[in-house]
Amino acid sequence: AILIKEKDDGNKIYFYNNFNENKITENIKLYKAFYLTEESIPKLEWVITNEIKNTNDVILTKATTNFRGRDYEVWFSYEYPISIGPWKFHGLPGLIFEVVDLTEPFNYHWSLKKISNTKRTIPFSEKNIRNVITSRELLQNFKD
Repeated sequence: AILIKEKDDGNKIYFYNNFNENKITENIKLYKAFYLTEESIPKLEWVITNEIKNTNDVILTKATTNFRGRDYEVWFSYEYPISIGPWKFHGLPGLIFEVVDLTEPFNYHWSLKKISNTKRTIPFSEKNIRNVITSRELLQNFKD
């Protein structure tokens, strides 16, 4: 299981990827309210290219995918053989360092800021959990 923290502003999102159960759980704090969503880990189809770049002395390899109607360019490292990245990106033979949304209008760009290996309590505590909903239900809450 892997925990990824997504944002550092007033709103926070934590992703907990449980590969044994094929689930992604998101703990989302938006506007002082907490939400917990769960969904199956999506299957991504990757095209790994021969293109490489060096970032901070780490050799990165380019891969591409289409996910939920958007095209993404991803840079990952074989030096870190863990198949995970930001948001719901996973499935490559190395850690994802950068994801760029190529679909117009350009909306998303993730970059790895820090790698840490610590054991701590997952920030999904009983006081923060109200109801488990799907990601689609969460989006619908903010559309209304």
